[in-house]
Amino acid sequence: MGGGAGACIALTAEYELCQGRHGHLPADFRFACIVSNSGAMATSERVFTWNQTPCPTVIVQGEGIGDIPSCHFYVPGLLWVGGRPLHDMLSQAGGRNIFLDISGLEHNAFDESHPDEQGIIRYLDSVVLWNIKMLTK
Repeated sequence: MGGGAGACIALTAEYELCQGRHGHLPADFRFACIVSNSGAMATSERVFTWNQTPCPTVIVQGEGIGDIPSCHFYVPGLLWVGGRPLHDMLSQAGGRNIFLDISGLEHNAFDESHPDEQGIIRYLDSVVLWNIKMLTK
């Protein structure tokens, strides 16, 4: 789970794992879930491609606000995608995910008092914890 830059790191780490680039992690390591608050995924490749299905992901981001754009964007050497386009891309890759639009809030302003907090909790309970229980049976 991460907000802003932390969300970018978590999302990009999952992408790298799905591509078979494990770094210092065991080859069979997988995240149970990524919760991204105002984050985006990055790659130095021209397009995002998936060698493995991404883990369940919760994307919490406002449309067109904040420091992290909620669209596809480029900086020299990096392709980034955030917000609803990230949700669509993960869905096309076969990943289970949910997009919570928090338009109107500042970058990384999501907290426990926001009504969508319950949406994250329901998603984690119904998708992530259920999958973990199934894996341990």
